[in-house]
This record gives sequence, structure tokens and C-alpha cells, in this order.
Amino acid sequence: MLSRRRSGLLLPPAATGWFQLEHRDPADRLLIATAIELASPLVTYDERILRFASAYGRQYGFSAST
Repeated sequence: MLSRRRSGLLLPPAATGWFQLEHRDPADRLLIATAIELASPLVTYDERILRFASAYGRQYGFSAST
């Protein structure tokens, strides 16, 4: 099920409560939420996403690598 945020974007439920993410880029949030929902690792060079995965990956069942 998707939920609507103020921006009008439809996001998976996993994306709606993230205030720890350093930036508010909706595209990055959507990538992370999709990886979590599909239980799939995310490959990226984005340092912010890598730091988020390192800090909160166990909590959300999320991993990222370069």
C-alpha cells in the first residue's frame, strides 16, 4: 500500500517515517524504500545513502554498497 506525503509523491510505507535521512531528496527516499520493500541491496556511490545504510540498515533490513 502506498501513502501520500505533502509533496504529492506516493511512497511505500517504509519511506514515510524517515527523519534520519540527511537530505530530503524524494528520489533517494524512493530508491531506499524500494530496496527495503523488495529486500534487495542497493548499489550506489551516494555517500549519504551509504551512511544511512551503515547507521540504520539493521533497523530497516537495508544494505547498500559501492
